[in-house]
Amino acid sequence: SLAYTVAGYKCPSGSTPDKVTPATCFTPETVKDTDGFDPGQSTNVVLAYSYINTGDDHVAVKASTGPTRNLLFAHNHFYYGHGLSIGSETNTGVSNMLVTDLTMDGNDSSAGNGL
Repeated sequence: SLAYTVAGYKCPSGSTPDKVTPATCFTPETVKDTDGFDPGQSTNVVLAYSYINTGDDHVAVKASTGPTRNLLFAHNHFYYGHGLSIGSETNTGVSNMLVTDLTMDGNDSSAGNGL
């Protein structure tokens, strides 16, 4: 979501990470409001074997203008940030989401955001 991304800090697009070539996305800890991956209004999404460090949500699942469904997040490692969040825009529904083997290494919020 461009509304939640700071210009100049973009994660790779169009990549297909696997065990051999994982995707990585690292932003400086001082950069805020920089989500790593925002699947919104999406169907059949897989994010696997990725390493993400952001100043905000590592993943922010959203569904503001259409439903988001059939999501798999597997074998990912998230560093310092908010984790995997659902919302804040979910008025059209999020369904059939599986999270497995997610490693969190630190967070930047005492509120305990995300998974």
